[in-house]
This record gives sequence, structure tokens and C-alpha cells, in this order.
Amino acid sequence: MDVLQYYKPAMDWSRFEKGGLSETFWREFKDLVLLAHAHAHWTEELREARRMKSKEKNGGWEKSEQSAYTHQGRTLFLAGEKIGALPGHAQTELDKQVLADTIKRSGITPGPRGHERIRLD
Repeated sequence: MDVLQYYKPAMDWSRFEKGGLSETFWREFKDLVLLAHAHAHWTEELREARRMKSKEKNGGWEKSEQSAYTHQGRTLFLAGEKIGALPGHAQTELDKQVLADTIKRSGITPGPRGHERIRLD
């Protein structure tokens, strides 16, 4: 997940409990959690860059805005890909339940551009 090289959230995974999720599903789901946190970060960075751009003309904020926008879009794309791959890792009934909840909550739609409307909150 290339976008995480620019910002990778520090997660204390000891505070999370795997419960009855299969090991492969849990590993993939944790990647989705990282992408969701990265998306929140880039959304905030984009908001701040736009705010600063409107305050300071010729302040170089256009580049920051474009970079944040690109990273934000990339996190959505990768999250959509990750959600699309999760069914192949769902082995237990709990995996399937978490997957169904994730799909419903994210609002992802099938298709090549489904990630454009995904919600990662």
C-alpha cells in the first residue's frame, strides 16, 4: 500500500482484539483500518491546505493541496480494492458478518469506480 509510505498511522494493535476472526481476514482487515486512518489524515491535510491557500496567495499551498488530494484519492482506491478482496479471505461466520457490515457501512458500490463514493468513517 504505497500511500502509507507518506503517512502511516501509529496503531497500538494490542488495544484491539481479534476475537473469532480468522488470521488471514484479520490481517487484511487491519490493512483496511490503516487506510481508513490515513484517509482521515489526508482529508484533514487537504482541508488545511485549501484553507491556507485561500488566506495566503502565492504561498505555495497549491502543491500541498494537490499532494493531499492525490493521497486522499489513493487511500480511497486502495480501500476499495481491499474491501473487494476481503470476501476471498472470509473463512468464518464472524468474518462474513464483519465483511457484510464493512460493505454496508462503507457504501462501496460494485464496479471500477465504486471507490469514488466509499465512506471510511
